[in-house]
Amino acid sequence: MATETQVLPQEFPGPLKSPTTSKISFPNALNWPQTSPEIHYHISTQEYSDRDVDFWELRASRRALANLKTLLYGTPMLDLVKAQCEQGDVYFKYLLAASKDRWHECRTDMHVIGVGVRDVMDARKKVLAMNEQERALRTLLPAHPEHYAKPVCEGHEGVIEVIGEHMMSLRMVVTDDVPDFVLAYADPAYPFKKPTVVKLQNGTTAYYILHEFRDVEDGCKLRLRVVFPAAAPEIMFSEHAEHMAIEFRFGVKTIHAGFF
Repeated sequence: MATETQVLPQEFPGPLKSPTTSKISFPNALNWPQTSPEIHYHISTQEYSDRDVDFWELRASRRALANLKTLLYGTPMLDLVKAQCEQGDVYFKYLLAASKDRWHECRTDMHVIGVGVRDVMDARKKVLAMNEQERALRTLLPAHPEHYAKPVCEGHEGVIEVIGEHMMSLRMVVTDDVPDFVLAYADPAYPFKKPTVVKLQNGTTAYYILHEFRDVEDGCKLRLRVVFPAAAPEIMFSEHAEHMAIEFRFGVKTIHAGFF
């Protein structure tokens, strides 16, 4: 299966100075590959490249994260990130106030070969039939490295994740009752739509989701969209476009592999 991902963050608002010091950011030279020296590797009789080592590191990172997220599942992880989530709440409320009811789209388009919309819908039904812990450990938490935990959400889906370099505790309310300015982004060529209101834990609307799906001859196309407060910094738009690519790649590859 080949997956072609086109990341299309839309117009970026100007930079915004954060009122908090709650950024989740750790410098690492490997984040800037263009500055790296060229390296060749020889193990036993086999030659390897940096691309091979990147894969090994990614595989080990996934294993380490899965282990930690399993060991810390539930109260231990929720307690661990509580202070960062509280700081993230302060930051996002500041963004909402600074935006003055103005919003901007962040979008990632994916063309998935070998998986149809019905496959996606059937997998979602199987996921929803799982108990909460199984669903979190098999789908939510491994879908993205920065999905930390499933918060208590009173019957709704939710996630604790990093958005725009800040830790957020969010409730996901899937509903057709979203504002007209969100629905205005919809593309009639995509018949399957999933509108969602994303809320802070106190009930404040943080942002909106409008994902769209359609079948094509060789698979399906996904239009993944969030609508953020306009005062959010560019990194929130660019990194969340990447976030959606990572998350949904996990989903469609897991579906294709028959792991659900």
